[in-house]
Amino acid sequence: MKRLLLVVLAACGSKAKTPAPIASNQQLAMPAQTSCSDAGILLSQLFSDADIEQRGKDIAKQCGDRKWSRAMLDCIGSEPKQSLGTCFEKMTNDQQVAWAEMQNNWYGAQYNFNGMQVNGVQPDAAPVVDCNSAIGDAGRFPPVVGVADANRSLEISMRAYTLNQACAQWTYEQRSCLTDATTTEEIGPCLTDKDVPNRIAASDALVKRVVAKRAHAGDITCSAIVAVHYGDAAWKGKPATDKKVIADARDRMSKACSDDSWSEDLRACVAVDGGDGCWVAAGLAPLWGYPPGGGLPITNVPECDAYGVETAKLLVCQTAPQDTRDAFKQQFEQYAYAINRMPVQQRSQFVESCRQAMESLREYAMQFNCP
Repeated sequence: MKRLLLVVLAACGSKAKTPAPIASNQQLAMPAQTSCSDAGILLSQLFSDADIEQRGKDIAKQCGDRKWSRAMLDCIGSEPKQSLGTCFEKMTNDQQVAWAEMQNNWYGAQYNFNGMQVNGVQPDAAPVVDCNSAIGDAGRFPPVVGVADANRSLEISMRAYTLNQACAQWTYEQRSCLTDATTTEEIGPCLTDKDVPNRIAASDALVKRVVAKRAHAGDITCSAIVAVHYGDAAWKGKPATDKKVIADARDRMSKACSDDSWSEDLRACVAVDGGDGCWVAAGLAPLWGYPPGGGLPITNVPECDAYGVETAKLLVCQTAPQDTRDAFKQQFEQYAYAINRMPVQQRSQFVESCRQAMESLREYAMQFNCP
């Protein structure tokens, strides 16, 4: 049984299954970024006592002594405070035991190997407020979207995508403030990130362009939007420029547009180059990168690319917590990174791992009624 600490479980804030580590001995040579000293400073914030500075030094020493992986350090350096718990899943069992023992020394408490406290005082874990709760109705953010607005649904959907992108950087205090805000006036003080009004203004401006383009039926046919999104100019500067890849991308998008009866709003949004938000606002996975794949890496291992598609679908499921969606995205990116660094003839060893990871993801998605 995988051993997780109480601090980790509390920080994750959910009993749902979370991503498992890569089932491979492949070492990911991630570029150096966050150091053990940095990790000590960041993780010490999880403990609300008077010895935070010493906690940071202890953590930094254990990081070096126990040789924490680059993947774990990168996770610590990139995740917001309320999501740091997901990084502990990158520890080995021995590292987890050592982490528990260090807490025992701090608090005079005893933890068993499953992370359950036997006695003593429990250190406080970072509280969690997910982005969906913080944002609520995106139309309530100033300027308020009127109830009678003819394009209210589109405006709110596009705003929700924009705000979810910004929310990844919001602190617990900001999210909690927005959750408690009941009027538009109360929202303003919560938005210490002054870029949010600019993001909302850009989203509303995009909706106006979509509405204007929607009036020109000839500009939003499936063939017309494919010509815009996957035209020759769109591929400039992209890593995938093989003619076969480009032709396949155009065929796949044209077929999806036709077979899935993409709405006028979606087609008009693509026609004005609205980006991934077009598909997310329409409730679809943003699979149309360069090459297609939802902005996620392509592995050329069918089972793993199928896992990537399922991951992309989860990323736009608004009922699933944003922090956990980010964790699943990071897990798939780690799989893809490991696979793409291996010789082609050895990549089949990931087939079963990808199948199992995809099943775990699907089980999680079902708990939140995600498609």
